[in-house]
Amino acid sequence: MWDAMGLSTRPELSVLTLGTKHPSVISVQRALSKVLKKKITGTGQFSSSLVREVKTFQRRMKIPATGKVDVATWTSLMATSTLA
Repeated sequence: MWDAMGLSTRPELSVLTLGTKHPSVISVQRALSKVLKKKITGTGQFSSSLVREVKTFQRRMKIPATGKVDVATWTSLMATSTLA
């Protein structure tokens, strides 16, 4: 999965966290917007407001609410957003 996104060679991006700036963050923002049915602007910057939205999603999915997008969160988010 990380290979397909161009992240496998960037270990610092294997978990997306506050302050991360990368095009993959836009994918997270778009997916969260769809799943949470909220307007979340795709900036590519992992902001404190995005941390809150990620935690909201994680709580709904019964994933530890860290506010970070790790493999478990990413997988759940992508699967859920295709159904939304």
